[in-house]
Amino acid sequence: MPMRNFNSKLRNHFINLIEEQKVLNYSISFIEYIFWDFDKFIISNNFNDGVLSRELVDAWSMQRINENLNTRNSRLYPIRLLAKYLLVLGIEAYIPGKQGSTEYATPYIPTRKELKIFFQTIDLWHHSFHYLNYTELIYPVIFRLYYCLGLRLNEVVCLKIDEVDLTNGSLYIRHSKGDKDRIVYVSADLLELLKIYNKKIEKCCNRERYFFPGCSNMKIDAAKKMSKTSIDAKMKYFWKLSFPQWIGKRPTVHCLRYHNLS
Repeated sequence: MPMRNFNSKLRNHFINLIEEQKVLNYSISFIEYIFWDFDKFIISNNFNDGVLSRELVDAWSMQRINENLNTRNSRLYPIRLLAKYLLVLGIEAYIPGKQGSTEYATPYIPTRKELKIFFQTIDLWHHSFHYLNYTELIYPVIFRLYYCLGLRLNEVVCLKIDEVDLTNGSLYIRHSKGDKDRIVYVSADLLELLKIYNKKIEKCCNRERYFFPGCSNMKIDAAKKMSKTSIDAKMKYFWKLSFPQWIGKRPTVHCLRYHNLS
């Protein structure tokens, strides 16, 4: 997917920082979106002097109408990252302070009965497009990794082929919380599921890098990973499919992790 267009005098710094994050295998979709929004903000509010000034950052930091504190704080993270990047380059920049938040979303933790129905739905699901039916192999495995191992959203989709040890039954997780690596061991039944998946997916495509291949232009892309947004969307889709009459808050992918850690 082509990068968004930037028009402010900070555009080259946006592009270079995004490219640097890509080289480090970090997810860049959210950062790119915030930079795109920030770029428009700079121009429309007459801050387009090419400087990440305190006045600019303070104006961007103001909480918007219908925006909660957590969302406001999320908007600040990429700008904080940008400021530190500029300072390393020897360019003057103002680092936004970390904003406190008193708002915490209470996740919905599904019951074991609900999870049983949820996984049955995933196991029986078939994609309506035959050229994407390889995803029928992926979702039953990927959601069980979140549930059984308590892994974070990005930790599963970023798994590379050589980071999954099907002999010793372990996963090598890179850039975990605090940018630390760790090894996670899987149970015997989960290991067997991974082995079965691996044999089947190898017949569908020649994966180049990622254990769970993604898609591009509505077809499998052997060099691309599954995106976090697609996993989030599928979580909502499968839950709605499992409970069509559901009313109220639905669990997220991270709720599967919370269930494991509770």
